Amino acid sequence: MIEIKDKSMCCGCEACVNICPQNCITMKEDEEGFRYPQINKEKCINCGLCNKACPLQNEVKKSKFMTKYYAAYNKSDKILSKSSSGGMFWLLVKYILEKRGVIYGVIQDSTYNVKFTRAKTEKECISIRKSKYLQARVNDTYLKVKEDLKNNKYVLFSGTPCQVAALYKFLDKDYEKLYTVDVVCHGVPSMSVYRKYIKYIEKKYKKRVININWRDKIKGKWGPNHVTILFDDGSSVSTISLNNLFQRGFLYNIYLRPSCYKCIYAKIPRIGDLSLADFWGYDGNLKKKNKNKGISAVIVSSKKGEKAFEEIKKDTNYHSVSKEYLTLRSRHVYIHPEEYKNRNQFYRDFYNMPYEKLCKKYKLKLSLLDKQKEQINKWLITIKNKIVKIVKGRK
Repeated sequence: MIEIKDKSMCCGCEACVNICPQNCITMKEDEEGFRYPQINKEKCINCGLCNKACPLQNEVKKSKFMTKYYAAYNKSDKILSKSSSGGMFWLLVKYILEKRGVIYGVIQDSTYNVKFTRAKTEKECISIRKSKYLQARVNDTYLKVKEDLKNNKYVLFSGTPCQVAALYKFLDKDYEKLYTVDVVCHGVPSMSVYRKYIKYIEKKYKKRVININWRDKIKGKWGPNHVTILFDDGSSVSTISLNNLFQRGFLYNIYLRPSCYKCIYAKIPRIGDLSLADFWGYDGNLKKKNKNKGISAVIVSSKKGEKAFEEIKKDTNYHSVSKEYLTLRSRHVYIHPEEYKNRNQFYRDFYNMPYEKLCKKYKLKLSLLDKQKEQINKWLITIKNKIVKIVKGRK
């Protein structure tokens, strides 16, 4: 029987829910806004399958493969404009659909509900595209994946590293036609904080929020990253991520799930056949051609991943990069987020403060001086990167 005594030892992957033969495990949200398994002890037969399926109790080990690293982006400007970064996921979708396979990914069907879905057409996959920045409900997804694989279908499963690991533990065997993509993850934020944020926005603008585009390419530009909130009257409001109150707290690790601060899958080799991330800080030859439309970091971690990338790369602009080059510019590829030192105090304040005061106390709402300091820091980082590049070029 699975028992959560230490919340940092549960990533909310729902592998235990899917594997339970008695259907006696459900997910319940705690006071911080994260879901954990609850056991109906009267129905439990103590088979131990839930413990065996847990990817944190039983770390998934990757087979040996010479990991490969790439900077890449989709040649199609149309796809780039509708993607979070380089549009590489869409090429993998098409690769599997051409084999009459199915796609499992995350959709946001309302402002409060992010969940996995099964898709078998490009049209159905449109809502899977782009980042969601909330923890998706898995429900019975692993069971559906297993059924598709047993029916000899190709399957592409895209999720966070812990969700990919959970699928592997649930299946407990390798399937030739299963392809996995793990998104390089910063962690998952609190749903309680998110709901409070939505209520604050609706009160401020006196309109109902119907959707959020977490990675909006304003005027087709990849950076700086923008968040756009859509309202029921057709209007919208956009801000860069670091000026968005909710996103700022997320990026500063204030209210991430406890397990994210100790993630055992934030490392190389990566858990998925392929891993995708924004290639922020990339300054190679592709940058000029790309014109700030979005560049992805692609990590190939298995023979299947290599096969898929070889098939799709004809539709990309790409080049190989070193492990050192990538990790210098994308630290979440190999390291988990650091826990915010005042996290416990934040949650004590969270239930006793209006949202605006909470934001002011934890500097989620920037003053003009704060914005100027941040801009100066960005300039300093840019200058540092250019100096490093010049020094390396002289060696």
